[in-house]
Amino acid sequence: MIDKNTPNKPKKVETYTEDMARVLEDDQSGIIKKIIHQQEEHEKDRRNFSPESRKNKIEMLISFILVIASFVVLFLSISKNGSNTVPVHEQIAPMIFLDKTFFIEAAGLESGEIIGSIRNEIESVDLKERGVEGLYFAENKKTIGARRFLSLLQANFAAPAEPFMSDKFLAGVYNGANKDFFLLLKFRSMIDAFEPMRKWEDKMLSDLGPLFGVEESDYPAYVSFKDGVVENKNARILNSQEEKALLMYVFLDDTSVVISNSIEAIHEIAVRLYSAAASSI
Repeated sequence: MIDKNTPNKPKKVETYTEDMARVLEDDQSGIIKKIIHQQEEHEKDRRNFSPESRKNKIEMLISFILVIASFVVLFLSISKNGSNTVPVHEQIAPMIFLDKTFFIEAAGLESGEIIGSIRNEIESVDLKERGVEGLYFAENKKTIGARRFLSLLQANFAAPAEPFMSDKFLAGVYNGANKDFFLLLKFRSMIDAFEPMRKWEDKMLSDLGPLFGVEESDYPAYVSFKDGVVENKNARILNSQEEKALLMYVFLDDTSVVISNSIEAIHEIAVRLYSAAASSI
């Protein structure tokens, strides 16, 4: 029987907070505190890296703008370069060592315009003393061979078919006492080169004279090449009335013929040609 006079004791209600406080007091090693700290750090990182974060939204927008700007700059650079340069995609192995190379786009040009482009480069090129620049020619970004080059010049040269004459050739500039043009042609043998070169002699000066800066008034009354020796090699030489060499072509070896009006240029081409041949052995 319950005594009505006995006062009721209030029941003690324990809260979750008090339980946690007691647990933390009993956490002698601090493990629980560490877990709580790690959870708080994880929550902070989650908020920082969330795409919904205002800071991250701004950074994502800036990154997107920078990517778009990069593509725009790249497109404009390609467009600008494409309009001013002639990209030649083929890898060209030079016949001799060259100090410089220069490409001329010949598509749509008349023979006089091609000769003008060559003369402009000869006069403006910056070369060291005894330096050589190779000139390469292209049509619609594709390099052309010897027969096509001579055809574009409208040269009166009956070029032999392959394999008697190679399409591999080199036009260039030598910087000596003057800036001299030269043309290096390749044949299967000296015998294959001899006949077409002899047949070309009557028209060679009128075809190539402008490339060498020879004025028409300097042409001899009667064009006649004579046998000669240059660099201890067989040569055919055309002299002016003052016995000045207007043009000559020299058989440098069994397969190479160089055309120039400068013995100095021919000497340098010969030295480089022999060096290239020796290094390939």
